Amino acid sequence: MSGVQLYHLHPEVAHRDCGDCQRWQYNHETGELELWRGQPIERCGPPPCRLGAGQCAKGTPEDSKALTSQNLQAYQHYMECKATFSFPDDPIVRRNAGIIKMAEEIVERVVLARTILGVRKT
Repeated sequence: MSGVQLYHLHPEVAHRDCGDCQRWQYNHETGELELWRGQPIERCGPPPCRLGAGQCAKGTPEDSKALTSQNLQAYQHYMECKATFSFPDDPIVRRNAGIIKMAEEIVERVVLARTILGVRKT
């Protein structure tokens, strides 16, 4: 569930490879690779995940909140089914859809709360 939430609430880090982040400097707000003269800037200090709990929404490479490749496939399947309004009659698909739907509802509530409170991403 946290992977789906990360995917929607923090896309700037959700798809970033942790190894790349540990090697290269990224703008933590936008998620863009920082460049100097068209070349990536090597990180000269610790990445956000090594600066303490909560500094990177993705967590750490050892304890990542990102979708695993298997979960990403399940999420992509869910999105295809949702887009076509056609879910197969399968217990695993139903179970996955229920979990993903709960995660999406949490994302909707967080986005709504941020909007009402005028809060930027955290």
